[in-house]
Amino acid sequence: MKGAFCDDIHGRAYHLLAVVLALQGRLPVGMIVQPGDFGVKRLETMIRYPVIFLRFAGNDPAELDFLHVMKA
Repeated sequence: MKGAFCDDIHGRAYHLLAVVLALQGRLPVGMIVQPGDFGVKRLETMIRYPVIFLRFAGNDPAELDFLHVMKA
């Protein structure tokens, strides 16, 4: 089985999925390991500190991708 490592995605779940799909076309991957910072904040933290959270998401809205994946 082949494995892939994707480190520090910082919430960019769609980017990770795109990489996985691209790899599958060239090299079948049976496992993906994400050992770094997934970048997911708890909803309570986002509500309590919206200025801090939105500062990062304002610079790169893709950091909110994981929330969309979880909602689906």
